[in-house]
Amino acid sequence: MYDYVVLGGGIVGVSTALSLINKHPDNKILLIEKENSFAKHQTGHNSGVIHAGVYYQPGSLKAEFCREGLKETISFAAKASKRQLAFVLRIISPMSSAVNY
Repeated sequence: MYDYVVLGGGIVGVSTALSLINKHPDNKILLIEKENSFAKHQTGHNSGVIHAGVYYQPGSLKAEFCREGLKETISFAAKASKRQLAFVLRIISPMSSAVNY
């Protein structure tokens, strides 16, 4: 018996399972993937670019999700690779001042 079942071994499924493991370490989590390895479909065919929300209205919910997602991505990458990673996105537009993430 499992507490959570996650369907799909792409970036969304794996990150969801990882988040559940971190939030509920005592729970049993099952990740189901129909292929013989992970990221065989859309995740494995993407450009590898993290879209950081430069198209969204500053202060909007989507922009805030992008900012939080960027912070989480940097934190995860730094811990996973055991080396310091730096990402700087500088946005200069008439609607906002320069922003460093």
